This record gives sequence, structure tokens and C-alpha cells, in this order.
Amino acid sequence: MDVARPYTAVCPKLDGEVLDVLHRLTEHGLVTRVELNRAFLFALNREHLAAPAVLALAGLRGALFNRIERELKTWQIAPVHVSLFGSTARGDGDTHSDIDLFIVRPERVS
Repeated sequence: MDVARPYTAVCPKLDGEVLDVLHRLTEHGLVTRVELNRAFLFALNREHLAAPAVLALAGLRGALFNRIERELKTWQIAPVHVSLFGSTARGDGDTHSDIDLFIVRPERVS
């Protein structure tokens, strides 16, 4: 048995690690835990001092998309079409991934 992560005996994947994180966040007061029947319900404690930082981090993907959209709106000649594709679009990129954009400009633009 892995005594550092005993949950891996029954949840070898991410499930056990998520439970560990929820337990740690509950200890810090960032997450509240309520027992309902035989289940636990977890919720972000929005009154916690760190809650805005957590929400900002959780919203980074949307912030990236908004920033790209804002930048494209500043172009003097608007693109005909823009598509995001690849790992960024799928949401599975890492620090070695790039951001793939397919941009179609009007014919009159060289």
C-alpha cells in the first residue's frame, strides 16, 4: 500500500488527489463541506480572503479568449473568420503548448 497516497488502492487516478485537495482546502476554510445523507457537498467559501484569487485563476482560460477577441477587434481590417484549434481549444495544453489560431483575412488584404 502507498502510505503517502492510500486512496490509490481504490482510486488510482485523479479522484483521490481531488479528495486530498478538497480536504486541505476545507482545513484552510477556503472550501466548506456539508454532509448530506452519506455524501459530502463541497462549495467555495466566497467570503474567504483567497476566494477572489481562486476565481481569477479558474477564469484564466476565459480571460485568454477575451484578450484574443479584444486584440482582434483593434485590427483596422477585421478578419473574415477566426478559429482557435489544437490543445488550447481542447483545454489540454501545457507549458510547452502554443496557441493555434486560424485567421482568414479579406481577399483585399495582402
